[in-house]
Amino acid sequence: MPAADKHKQPVLRFPASWQPNRTALLLLSDCLAILSSYWLLILLRHAASPLPLDLYLNLSPALLLAPFLGQALGSCQRIALPPPRELKAVSLATTLTFMGIMIIMFATRSGEEFSRIGIFGAWLLSLITVPAARSLLRRRYCRRSWWSSPLVLLGAENIDDLRTSLEKHPERGLRFAAQFDATLVNGRLHPQLTAITRQHPDAFILLLPDILAFHRASGVQCLNVLLAELARHFRNVLLLPGFITDNPFLWLAPRDLGNSTVLLVRHNLHDRHLLRLKRILDLSLIALSACLVLPLWIIIALAIMLDSPGPPLFFQERIGRNNSCLRIFKFRTMAPNADAILQEALAGDSELCREWEHNHKLKHDPRVTRVGAILRKFSLDELPQLWNVLRGEMSLVGPRPIVAEEIEKYGPVFEEYLRVRPGMTGFWQVSGRSDTSYEERVRLDQYYISNWSVWFDIWILAKTLPTILRGRGAY
Repeated sequence: MPAADKHKQPVLRFPASWQPNRTALLLLSDCLAILSSYWLLILLRHAASPLPLDLYLNLSPALLLAPFLGQALGSCQRIALPPPRELKAVSLATTLTFMGIMIIMFATRSGEEFSRIGIFGAWLLSLITVPAARSLLRRRYCRRSWWSSPLVLLGAENIDDLRTSLEKHPERGLRFAAQFDATLVNGRLHPQLTAITRQHPDAFILLLPDILAFHRASGVQCLNVLLAELARHFRNVLLLPGFITDNPFLWLAPRDLGNSTVLLVRHNLHDRHLLRLKRILDLSLIALSACLVLPLWIIIALAIMLDSPGPPLFFQERIGRNNSCLRIFKFRTMAPNADAILQEALAGDSELCREWEHNHKLKHDPRVTRVGAILRKFSLDELPQLWNVLRGEMSLVGPRPIVAEEIEKYGPVFEEYLRVRPGMTGFWQVSGRSDTSYEERVRLDQYYISNWSVWFDIWILAKTLPTILRGRGAY
């Protein structure tokens, strides 16, 4: 074998003439992840003390119920669930399966023959490996044509943001195919649109707000005729209400009111019980990580003092919940005379000055020390903010804390920002960090606030570590 080929990773390849089924691959991924987790824990436990492996082998098929239970909860839809909702579905399916196994073991009085540590550990590990395996599968195959379904837009409205979003996130399961303004000709679909249905029989068709408004203005009967005709040709018809384009809602559900269908928008930030659960999650994770974080604090503080003169810690004033003054703690990453260095750099470089005015950050900041550059790359300079979390001033997950000069850039979103505690990490941090524009940061913060849930926090926390280790967008 040539030397260059030795380091190539094996890749699952499919024959060109065969198109895999996405649902089948996701279910296969779930099965492999849960079985691998189960046997890894059992064999580790067996290495410590011999176990009757034949009993565990007989139990293995019962674990395969979890992927199919997850499918019943919506984990394998053609349009992928938003990541927090998919995480909830697969985690709930995995937990219910292991709980069912434990109940049967208790009912049959066979629990003493099984290792509680092995079974419990397999459940915890599966909660990590099943979503991780799905993420790897999507990253590998989501840009293949067979992964996604074609989407036809019906309407003249220009929604470049939607098309750009679909191109950036093919893992959602949709790809743009065509857009038409014409609708009905003598009560039938336009011939070009009919041709699209023959070319893409599994396509989704999305009715844009202008088409909906036009037919609604023409009368309910006109809109019903359009929907009935579309139903003759398309299995899946999507409706895009106008208000959804400005601020998408994740926890949105239809409700039947007899002769009308309404949309329920849930704002979990008004639920005191869920907010209490968020606080418990923060404190629990801090307590679990304390034995690792405290020694790391000491090492970082010593490295800072050896690298440059001055204290290892400093604080900044930010805006907290309910417009309170928030003093966040950070490890020092800049030289002691940082202000003078900044003014000198800005005075001699107009482009640098524009970057500072636009982002309040510099990609190549002359004030940053050698140790500070490493701390910023991996976001270690923000570890002292755990103290702010303990004091209840911040949360582990939330919108990024802003300074007074940024209020104007947030506009009306600032009122929403004041409703929540700022976070050490957040939707912005796992969506590109400083590589995103300021307008995108505001939009991501608004999306998080409008769609907050405990599962959203768990998903962001799970994404934070890989994002930090890659070090992209951090400066």
